[in-house]
Amino acid sequence: MIKKWLLQEIHAYKRLSRQARSLIVSLFLFDLAQPFISLFISTFLWRGYQSVPIILLYNVGYFFGLPVGFFLNSLLLRWANANTLYAWGCVLQGVVVACLVFAGGVTPVAIPLFGIVYGIASGLFWGNRNVFVVCATSTHDRLYYSSMENLVGTATSITMPLLIGWAIVSGSASGLYLPETAYQVLATGAVVILMGAGLVLRGKPFCLQAPSHVFVQHPSTVWTRWRWAALLEGISAGSQMVLPAVVVILFIGMEGEVGSLRSGIAILSALGMYLIGRIAPAHARRRLFMAGILLMFLGWVFFGALFSALGVVLLSIVSAFGQPLFWMGYGATLYDAVDEEVRRSKQSSVTLMADRELFLNIGRILSVGLIFVGWYVVGSAWSLRVLPVFIALLTFLLPLLVTPSQKAIIPSKGQLPQEGS
Repeated sequence: MIKKWLLQEIHAYKRLSRQARSLIVSLFLFDLAQPFISLFISTFLWRGYQSVPIILLYNVGYFFGLPVGFFLNSLLLRWANANTLYAWGCVLQGVVVACLVFAGGVTPVAIPLFGIVYGIASGLFWGNRNVFVVCATSTHDRLYYSSMENLVGTATSITMPLLIGWAIVSGSASGLYLPETAYQVLATGAVVILMGAGLVLRGKPFCLQAPSHVFVQHPSTVWTRWRWAALLEGISAGSQMVLPAVVVILFIGMEGEVGSLRSGIAILSALGMYLIGRIAPAHARRRLFMAGILLMFLGWVFFGALFSALGVVLLSIVSAFGQPLFWMGYGATLYDAVDEEVRRSKQSSVTLMADRELFLNIGRILSVGLIFVGWYVVGSAWSLRVLPVFIALLTFLLPLLVTPSQKAIIPSKGQLPQEGS
């Protein structure tokens, strides 16, 4: 039984193209380092400044730098190979975080500048990574690819936050090393792993050409709707990316607790998300991301009602299912929309993804900026307890703007996509 199941999974995996399989390996390495360069940078800033607004400012800088990185990537593609830019984006993310860690007591004014540079590096990475997915997959295997990507991400999110969190705090408990030393060692390791993530794609050409225009020319009505969808998604994503780590720090504890909670919650979603990706038909995409929207909203309702450590745990559990469900349905639909817009308007997929990223991060900046202003105007409790619920409510407008492609038809038996070379 197990052998048969493994053979089926191997066969399904091999139906992905060679580029898609290499991309999954690269993203696995990236995901090994990602908890440190994203999640634990919040605990690092809290340890140094004991200030939630400092964490918010770093993330505002990050969201500002991301679209800059995307448009810079569009320009650099005229002179540099996409795989090279992807690799540099991987490595520079780790280097920026390492510089922040090794610099020690950075003035608060410089914190958003580090966020901006980190965002630009992330833009180089994501600007190519997103288009690589469009190139390496088709409408028939994108849901399965998304499930594999989620499985890999969940597997690393089960182990890495736990290991990183307790590695940071164990030194103080044993007297062997300081937390600052642990952060420096982990930052160095993250840079090395990210170098590997970039090198995996060497010699794996993707159908990626330098765009003729950096900005979208004469967007269609359909793409205009996707711009509004990106703005709404960004408003929701801004709070979803920043606040969960903040509330864990405030209500539960520091690195060890943050890592343990993140890892424990990830276990609950791993198998379920993968099975959904394997058995869900392409026309289930809309239901998947609508279910994700509902779960993320309920998570913030639970936290706002309880406003306690229990509320944080419930928020984490519900979000662990809601976010992957949302992206499994929404992401596959997005890549189809990019494919169709390329055919319809002859725009480059690189230009389209950079355009989407601009609107996405305008939404993120609005979201985090609103929380930042609310923190000082009406108080921290309102900003953490009430505002995220209203932000999550806006996400229910997304299904009105996003319609899954009618071309996302499941092949019948005997017409499955051929195994990639």
